[in-house]
Amino acid sequence: MRKQLSETYLYPPTALPAEAPADNFLDLLGDVDLEPKRLGTSLLRLFSRLRPKIAYTVRGVLRLREARELSQERKFDDALDRYYEALRLDPTNLYLRTQIAGIQEQLWLHLDALETYYGAIRLDGRNSAQRNARTGMRSWDPRRILRHRYGWWRSGLLEARFRYAVVLGVAERTADQWCKSDDPPCPRRAHARKQIRQALGPALAARHWRAFTGLMPPGQAEPFGPDQEGLVREWLETELGEERRRYPIVREIFQLACREEMQQLAADYPRMIRLRHPFVRAHGTLTRTSLRLNRDVWAPLRLAWAHAEAGRDRAELLENPLPWPSSAETLARRTKAARGALRGVRRCLSGGWRLWQDNYNAACAYAVAMNGTEGRSGSQERRALADLAVDELEGAAQADVSGFHPVTRSWLLIEDPDLEKLRQESRFIRFERETYPHSAPDRHRPERPLRPEMKAYGRQLLSGCAAVMEHTWRLRRGQLPAEPYVLSEWFAGETELWRCVDRIASNQGRNWRDRQRLLQRVREVADKRLLVRCGLPSSLPEMDDLLDEAAWDTVDGVQERISSFEETFEKRLAALSLAVAVGANGSANRRSPIRLSTQWLAAVRQNGASPAVVQQAAAQQACSDYETAWRAVRDLLDPDESATALSDALQRFHAPRGRCLLSSERAPMG
Repeated sequence: MRKQLSETYLYPPTALPAEAPADNFLDLLGDVDLEPKRLGTSLLRLFSRLRPKIAYTVRGVLRLREARELSQERKFDDALDRYYEALRLDPTNLYLRTQIAGIQEQLWLHLDALETYYGAIRLDGRNSAQRNARTGMRSWDPRRILRHRYGWWRSGLLEARFRYAVVLGVAERTADQWCKSDDPPCPRRAHARKQIRQALGPALAARHWRAFTGLMPPGQAEPFGPDQEGLVREWLETELGEERRRYPIVREIFQLACREEMQQLAADYPRMIRLRHPFVRAHGTLTRTSLRLNRDVWAPLRLAWAHAEAGRDRAELLENPLPWPSSAETLARRTKAARGALRGVRRCLSGGWRLWQDNYNAACAYAVAMNGTEGRSGSQERRALADLAVDELEGAAQADVSGFHPVTRSWLLIEDPDLEKLRQESRFIRFERETYPHSAPDRHRPERPLRPEMKAYGRQLLSGCAAVMEHTWRLRRGQLPAEPYVLSEWFAGETELWRCVDRIASNQGRNWRDRQRLLQRVREVADKRLLVRCGLPSSLPEMDDLLDEAAWDTVDGVQERISSFEETFEKRLAALSLAVAVGANGSANRRSPIRLSTQWLAAVRQNGASPAVVQQAAAQQACSDYETAWRAVRDLLDPDESATALSDALQRFHAPRGRCLLSSERAPMG
């Protein structure tokens, strides 16, 4: 037990949806919490650590969970499934919730991440009345310091609240998903978004209604007063409800809520200076300066952007001190003021180990301002903003944080929405080449890299599952003769597998739960060695890997090749859905493998008492047909193969006839 505890590490929430330096489990047990109300007891506990006189007996059970490893390997579907399974056993675990939300951010499920973070920040040990009273306190209110000790934020709640505010702040994505209409190709995602809106709309109104006092919404003669909580909440619930959901208004609502949450975070950050010494560890990745940067620069800048996008005719709705577009000089002056005059002193006291967050937040603010230079890619202002942003990133890269570079590379180079415009600049490409060496030449990445990544992942998943089932049916053919109940299990599992394939093909692989269900069904029927051999579970490939693969065949037109792959794969998925769906184009598809598997299952169950030799002869042909069908799925997903490979294979598929499996004649066409 002692050996396992010494080798066990915990990963607390971080200010980025990425890995953080691990905390040793024994170090966490040894922390001393200095409580202002019980200062004498805390000091005695601190001095007792200098010379321990009591031995403790620790009893417990350590369980190895693979979710963290799956997340590091970018096997996000499996990781989410494991995290939700663990969360079912421990629903109040803040760490599990923030891990789930971080993966959802990386998968661009920002609306899902917003709900997950909101649930996490409510694990603060307060009821709604206490939480509402604390939100209403001024930043200088002494009750923020004296009434409640700081233990509530040390477990990672501060970082969870920060990520919640950031997801609100990237409203061009979160508000877009909130306002997205019904999605016919993926009705389950549309239903999930509707459920999130119904649950989260009133919650957001209750938490952030104060951010709208003093503002005049469209269609109202007077601004909201501080005593009109009911009216403000009613207006917010209406604008966020199912009947309205106007993107410009929802985006501004999210930006105002983000600014208010950043103000609350900056006010809740501890005032006491905590020096590093052997008995008190410094917790978290946020600093007071990083919160001030987001409060005074990043959040107001994004609010000004949303206001400008909404149009100047509704200027009475918002008041914001930052103009849009903001010049590099204005932002540099604002950033310097947010950092304060004692920046050098803080660097000496902290050793510089956490200042990477300050640099990174400042870089994000400069990069966001580049959206105001749209259409002026070669302008001097755009280059000045890019230079300032890269200077800050270089400062962040120099931070002495163990494991920083490997765990933030994908977020910095691909996933962070703040840096979309910056990644296209030559100065950033030089920074990337120097900081993150790569075997292939650097190239400009698309602004939305997750789309081709998800397409490539879907192809790997379906091809891998098809390869596993092809080998599985080949092995089953060698296991004949088999008992009727074994054949029933085969055909029942096959029916469910083809239904999973149909669901993924019909919604273009957009729902992670459908992808995970397919993986689970394949695991249930296939040998584990086949899964490893065929590369399952698949990892979400990074954009750099796709670019390297495309550059292998061509030097110029790499991005065009990526776009061509996306279009081709979407067409192949449409062909797969057409061949597999039971009711294709409004009519019954008699050649659907779902229907054929159901027929074989019914025939085996009905004719279980038939002569074994005759049954196995028919089963032999069925094994060969399924093997051919799964191989045709692999051919269909290959852009160099025929787009009719599966439909041609299904036309040759044999179906049971009559009341008994006396022959393996082909079923009639039609």
